[in-house]
Amino acid sequence: MSLKNYPDMTTPLNAENLKLQPKTEKTTSNNDVYSCNYINANTISVINFSGDFNDYKETSIGQCQMSANKPPTDANYFYGTIIVIKFGSAYCSQLTTDINTGKMYNRVLINGSWTAWKEVQLNAL
Repeated sequence: MSLKNYPDMTTPLNAENLKLQPKTEKTTSNNDVYSCNYINANTISVINFSGDFNDYKETSIGQCQMSANKPPTDANYFYGTIIVIKFGSAYCSQLTTDINTGKMYNRVLINGSWTAWKEVQLNAL
């Protein structure tokens, strides 16, 4: 797979030169690549999250200290980082990393309902 408009294979990837382009052609192969619109890293808010994980549905990144609707950890509070990506008005994804254990968790909002948190299996990557 090649990256559209990528300068060359020696340039490091960063927010300025890695922009996923909308797919413009239909293909019928078994190797279809579905594309996304890119998110401009300069416009993502960086915030300190607190309170309830369910309250954060806008595209943002930051650190978090929350107890309500947290990933399934043994601690009373979840301390770590979070990335939230919004898809339209009723969808978003949350990806968190526990700062104490390094474990990652994700979940999605689908038509206003949250899925359960799932631990991301790093050895499967």
